[in-house]
Amino acid sequence: MIDHLRPVPVSLIDSHGIFAAPNLETRRSAAVLMLRPWGFDELCTRKFFRRLAEELSQAGIASLRFDYPGTVDALDPRDGQSLQAWESSALSALDTLHKVSGADEIIIFGFGLGSVIAQQIYSHSLVKGVVHAAPVGNPRRYLREVELRAKVIHDGLGLDAFQILLGHVSIAGIIMEPRLAEDLRTFSPPRLANIPTLVVSREDKASDQKFVAQMKEAGCPVSEIAFDGYTQLLEDPTASIIPDQVLSQIVDWCIEHSSAATSIFPLQTTWSTHVSGSGYIEEGVIIEGSAPLYGVLCSPEASEPDAPALIFLNSGYDHHGGWARAWVEASRRCASKGALCLRADFANIGDSPPANSEPEQVLYTEGPIKDTSALIDFIRTKTSGPITLVGRCSGAYTAFQAAFRDDRITQLFLCNQVRLIWDPEESLTDPTRMGPRSMGDYKKRFGDPKTLKRLLTGDISIPGVMRGLSSHAVTRVSHMIAPVWPNISKHGRFRQECHEIFKALRARDVSMYFLCSEGDQSLEQLALYFGKDRKGLRAYPNVTLTKVPNADHNLTPPAARESFFGYLENLIER
Repeated sequence: MIDHLRPVPVSLIDSHGIFAAPNLETRRSAAVLMLRPWGFDELCTRKFFRRLAEELSQAGIASLRFDYPGTVDALDPRDGQSLQAWESSALSALDTLHKVSGADEIIIFGFGLGSVIAQQIYSHSLVKGVVHAAPVGNPRRYLREVELRAKVIHDGLGLDAFQILLGHVSIAGIIMEPRLAEDLRTFSPPRLANIPTLVVSREDKASDQKFVAQMKEAGCPVSEIAFDGYTQLLEDPTASIIPDQVLSQIVDWCIEHSSAATSIFPLQTTWSTHVSGSGYIEEGVIIEGSAPLYGVLCSPEASEPDAPALIFLNSGYDHHGGWARAWVEASRRCASKGALCLRADFANIGDSPPANSEPEQVLYTEGPIKDTSALIDFIRTKTSGPITLVGRCSGAYTAFQAAFRDDRITQLFLCNQVRLIWDPEESLTDPTRMGPRSMGDYKKRFGDPKTLKRLLTGDISIPGVMRGLSSHAVTRVSHMIAPVWPNISKHGRFRQECHEIFKALRARDVSMYFLCSEGDQSLEQLALYFGKDRKGLRAYPNVTLTKVPNADHNLTPPAARESFFGYLENLIER
């Protein structure tokens, strides 16, 4: 029997999917096919989709969510991304959901660009209802909005114009292929289907109101609810807040437009979980950690029993695909060179459900460190070869701490770690307790005329800037006196703990590779513990530090990610 509380990996023709089984005690006649948004919106809503699947499941409604060709875990189509390829993938997913769930009634849930795909397939005979969340009624306008939003995101990341791939529709390092963009520019909506429809609309979006009006004029049975919390949901992956009330309203509508199952239609219990690419084979897996952890195992076509293994850890609340799909590309490139690669979500991140009795905010807590041990347990069943943990930002912190506790780890690849030791007085949810920007970032921004203008107009808080600079000064002084009076402040204790970990890893001959963007806070973090110019690292021959020019904290520019991939591939070939 399939547990409705566990994600179930399934494979489509060209992609991975996740099936959520229904609660048999409340089982309904319908199942829901989920169509994702694109780009930065997809990154922010991965957890939203998982939460929706969980609530539908509890209500007795099965669901399937998947990735379009060329996005996240899906294969890259040989002919490139296109609207037709995405439509075909959605129809394949619909057929899979029908077979796996046994349901003869399908409700489509389309979010953002997913609403365009929903319009392409809702004439299918199995489709009995559709939900449009933040619908794209005018794809041409949508592309212009993506361009404007991309500028805001790139400014926030401190990226210059020359670091962005110009001439393409792109956002946060995610590039839409020209053919797909052109398909959207010339998209002509099909005739509206006369089926029950729910629109989750943004009240400040005239295009959403027009979308609803067009449906009503065509005589479609349409209902509308407000997408309260939309802006907070899509702020960024780490700051994203799930709008619980909206989730409940969507589930209630799906219940209302499906009936209680009058017969026991069987759930399929066996199916393929493998997808084959060029030089690699991928499998969706569930790993027993603090919760059932969802991941993708990427293996060479001919894997050796002692193949080296790489485990890619979550960065912030970015899902297992990584920022700008970096973990997907890195794992596939490394697998094609003979390495066994696992990318997975910790509990309550991305596609993995939360652990019982654990806090909602899991970053820099014990949870991910314990889950890393579970990932190592899993990879050890696949290979006896050396294990490398790969982490960026909070993922680097988790890798560093996990390696200290687990002697099965032989190598660390740490990118832009902003903390080596976590200060419990800091908070990721309370802005007043967050650490300040890096000094490198302050210097770069103060040299930008736009920053001066924002200071003069009051858009930037001068007291806030002064607090940040003061915090840097106090922290530096505290770290400077730590070697002399280690117990006089918390920073002295942090320094002692950090050096104990470095010494332990040196004794075990664990190779540590630090990859830091120039001007990134990660370099300042190393300087705090190892002195100006990080000279103290010379005591650790197992440590290598490399700087990446023209890169932000997330390695958004394609050239920066290419450097990252190259370093990883070199490690495998050694």
